[in-house]
Amino acid sequence: MTSPSMASLLAAPLVSATGTPFSSAVLRGHPLILQFWNTRCAVCQANDWLLRSWGFEYADRGLFVVGVLEQDTRANLNRYERDFALGMVSTVDVRQQLVRTYGVHTVPTILFIDPSGHVMKTVHGALAQQDILDGLKLIL
Repeated sequence: MTSPSMASLLAAPLVSATGTPFSSAVLRGHPLILQFWNTRCAVCQANDWLLRSWGFEYADRGLFVVGVLEQDTRANLNRYERDFALGMVSTVDVRQQLVRTYGVHTVPTILFIDPSGHVMKTVHGALAQQDILDGLKLIL
């Protein structure tokens, strides 16, 4: 599979949990972990907690962790963020553009994207610490 460019990510119309547009331009040139998830998925929630902690750990190296809500509502995301917000950028893929671009068929799907925008690793389902460490080695 050919890796979509960073331009694909930057062009997607994303909104925050509150409905304000999210400027994905801030992601340009940074390593990125992109998780497609929903608030009702227990595995997604477990991954969310892991990814947020690793995001804090490597923030000084420019790492962004972005959650893209799929098959869910912005109202559910608002509740989740209110109850569990720990600093991960959470967005809604308004037109399902990223789902199509990255070929996401199930949640959770986690993409490790290097600073030039290439997908270096994809994980479907539950993340293990080793999955994260292996992905970080590829993108940092």
